[in-house]
Amino acid sequence: RMDASICQHVTAPRLENSRKPDVIREKLVQLLGDVPRIELFARQSSHGFDVWGNQCTAPAVELLPGCAVPVVKTEAA
Repeated sequence: RMDASICQHVTAPRLENSRKPDVIREKLVQLLGDVPRIELFARQSSHGFDVWGNQCTAPAVELLPGCAVPVVKTEAA
């Protein structure tokens, strides 16, 4: 934690549905410092953040469909 002055509550203007206010990203950088960051369920790209979301035009990662694999449970020895 780089900055203890960051409050847990942020008041910001309401944006379109589920869009995070830009101030949230700014506070995260201030709080955590220069570390790798990813925003999940992003609606747009953000400088300094890898982004992923089905509404984002340029996601940093592509998720491919997976398949379920049965798990065999064994008793601990």
